[in-house]
Amino acid sequence: MNIIENLIVAILGGLAAFLLNFVKDKKTEQTSKTVSIHYLAIIITASLERFITDSMSVVYDNGRCDKDGYRYTTVSTPTFSPLEYDVEWKALNHELLYDIFIFSQLITDVDNNIAAVYEYSSMPPDFESFYDARIAHYAALGLIAIDLVERLRKVGNLPKNGYELIDTKNIFLSKIKDSEMTTVDRITSRVKLIEKVMNK
Repeated sequence: MNIIENLIVAILGGLAAFLLNFVKDKKTEQTSKTVSIHYLAIIITASLERFITDSMSVVYDNGRCDKDGYRYTTVSTPTFSPLEYDVEWKALNHELLYDIFIFSQLITDVDNNIAAVYEYSSMPPDFESFYDARIAHYAALGLIAIDLVERLRKVGNLPKNGYELIDTKNIFLSKIKDSEMTTVDRITSRVKLIEKVMNK
């Protein structure tokens, strides 16, 4: 073999080794990303499912009356803080990542709204407006959490848990509808009372 043939063989050998290492690195990187997404989906899905369960408890909390007839909640509202989890967030697509983090802020906004209803428009001793707002808002948050869980299961290639989520969705939707109807009925009765007082 002459020098040119040796040079060609050396170049081709080096190129083949480079390509093999490149393919191997890409495959390792892809496997690592898949494992990261799978792990993230498991951890965050479990946390969101706990949030859904706790939201279900909130929408069924009608409070308990004390000896003076004042109604108090029996269930605390759930929280969700994605930053407390040590997962590879960059592995998720941007849209889902944004929706997960904005959900955390939405919970804070809802809690502030419910507090405002309690403070400014709910009447003792039963605080109906407060309970209606609490039920409707946490049912809505539960529906959003269900959507996030379904999307995470798809991205993380996790098994579906469809029957429970369908039942839970229907309960949340029903609670929102009931709460809206109760609110409309209460407002209507207040308007009638005001009209009655005004016409005296």
